[in-house]
Amino acid sequence: MATSAPARRACLALLLAMTAAIALLPAEPALAAKECGAYRGKGGPYAVRVLRGPVTCKTARRVLRRYATSKAPCDGSGCYRTQKGWTCGSGGTQAFPRLFSCQRGKKRVGAYSLAD
Repeated sequence: MATSAPARRACLALLLAMTAAIALLPAEPALAAKECGAYRGKGGPYAVRVLRGPVTCKTARRVLRRYATSKAPCDGSGCYRTQKGWTCGSGGTQAFPRLFSCQRGKKRVGAYSLAD
């Protein structure tokens, strides 16, 4: 069965439009933070989030709890500490509702205020 010239042109136009739309998509979609619930124990309460990288919620809670309950002295005004390969620091008032976050390579976790 032969296809008419107008039908072929319409198919070609549709194919080109779809190709252009795909080309405009970002190479990597932005991933939203993974919510890991609230921590209400010693050093809390705060919401736990995985901000970047392959980090389990269990690890995120452990790393943030370790920073929040540490008695180690702080370095600098952001209360920076490095513990077990994670570098953590407080967010300061300009970062609210983020209270503090920790990073290890490309992995990043954060503690956020539960206040509205």
